Amino acid sequence: MLRDSIIRQRGTLVGGTEIDWTTPTTATYAAEVFSPSSNEDIIFAQRVEAQYVVQAVVEADIVPTDRITWQADVYEIVSGVDKLSAHGKVRQLRFLIRKVSGG
Repeated sequence: MLRDSIIRQRGTLVGGTEIDWTTPTTATYAAEVFSPSSNEDIIFAQRVEAQYVVQAVVEADIVPTDRITWQADVYEIVSGVDKLSAHGKVRQLRFLIRKVSGG
């Protein structure tokens, strides 16, 4: 059972290589977000990096160039979007998201 909710943001491709995030299209999907990890630059205390694993419904239209909003924070996808299967049927999608704050 997936109890979280994520919002997929998809920017517009401009010039064949750049993505414009001014007015992204969005879609909301059921998901489970877990296994937080973070790294902090203790010496300067300026940079914090948080990474989470997301498992989303198989119907989710998510690609690695999208961004994910979860609990009002925006994250980048930092992995491929893997298909998780059981008994020969794809049941969920799994990918990593990351947010870097500061320096």
